[in-house]
Amino acid sequence: MRSHVLVCAALVAGTTFAAGQAVAAPSTGSGGGAGTQFSGPHYFDTGTAPWVTRAGDVNGDGRPDIITANAGSTTINGTTYGGLKGVSVLLNTTADGAAAPSFTAPKQFVAGVGTLSVELADLDGDGAPEIITSNFFDTGTNGVSILRNLTPAGSTAAAFAEPINLATGAFPSLVRTLDINADGKLDLVTGDAGIPFGLGISVLLNTSQPGGPLTFTPPTQFLGGSVAEGLAVGDINNDGLEDVIVANTTTSNVAVLVNTTAPGSFTPTFNVTQEWVVTSTDAQLADLDGDGRLDMIVSRTAGGFTVRLNRTAPGAPTAEFGEDIVGDLVGEVTRAQGTMGVVTEGVAIADFDGDGIADIAVNNDFPIPGYGISVFTNHTQPGARTINLSGPDGYNGSSWIIGTNSIAAADFNGDGKLDLATGNVPSLAVEDNVLVHGGISVLLNTHP
Repeated sequence: MRSHVLVCAALVAGTTFAAGQAVAAPSTGSGGGAGTQFSGPHYFDTGTAPWVTRAGDVNGDGRPDIITANAGSTTINGTTYGGLKGVSVLLNTTADGAAAPSFTAPKQFVAGVGTLSVELADLDGDGAPEIITSNFFDTGTNGVSILRNLTPAGSTAAAFAEPINLATGAFPSLVRTLDINADGKLDLVTGDAGIPFGLGISVLLNTSQPGGPLTFTPPTQFLGGSVAEGLAVGDINNDGLEDVIVANTTTSNVAVLVNTTAPGSFTPTFNVTQEWVVTSTDAQLADLDGDGRLDMIVSRTAGGFTVRLNRTAPGAPTAEFGEDIVGDLVGEVTRAQGTMGVVTEGVAIADFDGDGIADIAVNNDFPIPGYGISVFTNHTQPGARTINLSGPDGYNGSSWIIGTNSIAAADFNGDGKLDLATGNVPSLAVEDNVLVHGGISVLLNTHP
C-alpha cells in the first residue's frame, strides 16, 4: 500500500526544487521483448512525493498536460508549507513528433491538507477542466477541494482560483468524476478510509447552474471497505449509466457499485457487491477481450495484478465478474511475480503497440532494479474465457530502490502513440551518478 512510503516522503519534504524543469539524459529502455518499446525516463520537477499523476489538457491547446497530487510539502513563492499539501501543474510544450518531451516549470497550487489524489474535469461546463483533489488528512469537513480553471486558452501559465472545499466521508484518499444522474453535469465520488466502518464511498451530486457558483449535494455514503487505493468509473452493465469500483487495501476487497439512480434525481442509488482481491491497490475498467464489456484490472500490494473478465448481462442490476472455478483460473489471471517487483501500485490501460487492443502497464514501488514499470501486451481474442498476455517488458521509471508510485498514459509528443508518465517517491533521481530532480518521469513510446 502507498502508506509505506510516507516515511520517504517525509525525508524529502524539506527539499525545495529550483525553478524550471530538470531533465535527465534518457537511458535506453530495458524492454522491448514482448512487443512494446519506450525511451528511458525524462525527469521533471514537481512538488515533493507526487502520489497520483494525471494527464489532461489544462490550457486548451490540444496537448495533454501533467498534474500531480503531492504528499510532501508545497513551495509557493519561496515559502514551504509543510502541512498544506498541494498540486503541481506542468503544461506541455513538446513539439509534435519530438524525440524528447518538454514541459513548463511546475506551478504549485494549494488545496486541502493531505492532498493524495487529483482529478481533472470540467465541472462548470465552460470547456476548461477544474482541478479536484481529495485531502486525506481531513476528517471529512474539507475532504474535497475544487480549484476552478482560470487559464486562458493557449497560455503557458496555468491559473486556478482558490479552493472550494466540500465535505466527504472521513479521510478521503481518492476522487473521480462521473455523471451519476444523467443530467449532463459531472458529479464527484471519493474513496474514503471507511469510517464509520465500511462506509468507504462518498457521492456528491453536482447542482451547479450555468454561470453560477459550483455547488454540490451533501455526501451520500455507500458500503465500500477500508483504505481505498483504487477508484474507477465506467458502464459495467451497458445500461447507459456510469458505475463505480473501489479497491480497498486493508479489507482486501473491491466494492462494485452498479448505478441505479433515476435520471435527474438528486438521490444517488447503487447496488453494491463485493469482489475479493488480497491487498488490492489500484483498479481500472477496460475491455480487454473485445466483447464490449468493461473488465476489471486490480493491482496488489503483494505484487502483480488480477484481471477479472466481465460476465454481466446487459442491464443487469448487479455486476458479475469471472471467478476461480474448481481451482482453475477461469476468467481471472493473476500475475503475482510477473510485474518484476512487489507493491504494484498503479495500472494504466492503453493500446501501446497500435494493434487496436488495450494493453496493461503497471508500476512497482519495490521493483527489480530498472523495472519500475512493467508493460504487458494483450493478445486476447474476442469472447475468450481467459486473457492472453505476453511480457512483461520492463522499463525504468525511478533510479531508487523505491520505485514509481503512480502511472498515467497519454500522447505527449503528438505522434499518435501513447506514452507513459510516472510519479516517483522520492522526488529525486540519480542519473549517471548525478542527483537530479525527478518528481515525474516521462517515457516516450518508440514502437515502430
